[in-house]
Amino acid sequence: MVKCSPGGATIKMYAHSGSSSPALNYVTAAESWKKISIGKVKIRGGKVEVGFIGEGQANAFCCVDDVTLIKEN
Repeated sequence: MVKCSPGGATIKMYAHSGSSSPALNYVTAAESWKKISIGKVKIRGGKVEVGFIGEGQANAFCCVDDVTLIKEN
């Protein structure tokens, strides 16, 4: 779940494993909580990096909560 301060802040969620290109999800978040996800991430070597990058005007902020990694068969 993500939410950002007013003013059009953007948050990018990414997942990266091994030498593969990262899976990305760009979201223009609102002042209320919004669920975002990335599907079908290929895990290599049993490791994955999940992260968030926020962009906005000075003093803008984004909040992230309840991040879950779920294995799919």
